[in-house]
Amino acid sequence: MIKIVKTKTEDSSTAAVVVKHARKKAAKFASQQKWDRLRDLLLTIEEGMASAGGCSHDLAGDRDNGFTFLHVLCAFQPPLDVTNTVVRLFPHMVAARDHSSRVPMHVAVECEAPLDIFDCLMESDPQCVDARNCDGKTPLMLACKEMGSAIKSGFYEGKGKVRWLADVIKLLAKSSPNSILVEDDGGWTALEHALDSEAPKKTIKTLQRATRQAAREQGELERHEHLRKMKGHCHVRKGEDIRSLLPRESGLVMKSTSISRVVAEGA
Repeated sequence: MIKIVKTKTEDSSTAAVVVKHARKKAAKFASQQKWDRLRDLLLTIEEGMASAGGCSHDLAGDRDNGFTFLHVLCAFQPPLDVTNTVVRLFPHMVAARDHSSRVPMHVAVECEAPLDIFDCLMESDPQCVDARNCDGKTPLMLACKEMGSAIKSGFYEGKGKVRWLADVIKLLAKSSPNSILVEDDGGWTALEHALDSEAPKKTIKTLQRATRQAAREQGELERHEHLRKMKGHCHVRKGEDIRSLLPRESGLVMKSTSISRVVAEGA
């Protein structure tokens, strides 16, 4: 039973709805996976927010460690409808960072959230997939790194997680080409983490294809930028094609040996 307190005003129609200890209750319901009770709590808050008097609650805030309720929710394999409601009511939580600079999507990877939760988060804020934690790792890198421990955990225990990680890696690699080429603070890309984890061949190939495509696109962007600058600074004789002044290669600098290798293989 959720206790609701209405503040006393002369006009009862504008009374504010006060939900006491909303954050504590919501976290408890999520950790115990009491989804119906959490739905009731969220509905009360949403209706209060829509009322003339508004709603007073502490669910939108975060703790000293930066944890928002969405971080908590993603740790307990939440249903899609509950996650959608939280994201809709508190969209700022999708990009919020905890003390380790993790966004909720990092937690979703670490705690094996359903795939549709990743879609929900990316739909609200597409850039959350590129977020880096305190070690410079994106959610994609974490998934690739987790593959190693999943494989080592044994056939029966790890098989399901390996399959889930493969699906997550495929989804994130497709959704965020930019995250393919970046390196963490240790100088490792997602592909290198996958290779080190001895990920399945199919997952490696998925990352290799994504890496080649991202490298080509980045190279084209650099060529176009080079062309734009030359138009502004170079004198071109009449009838001369400025593209002939561009170098044959894009000039893309690849610090990662694995990226250089897969691009060469795909050339």
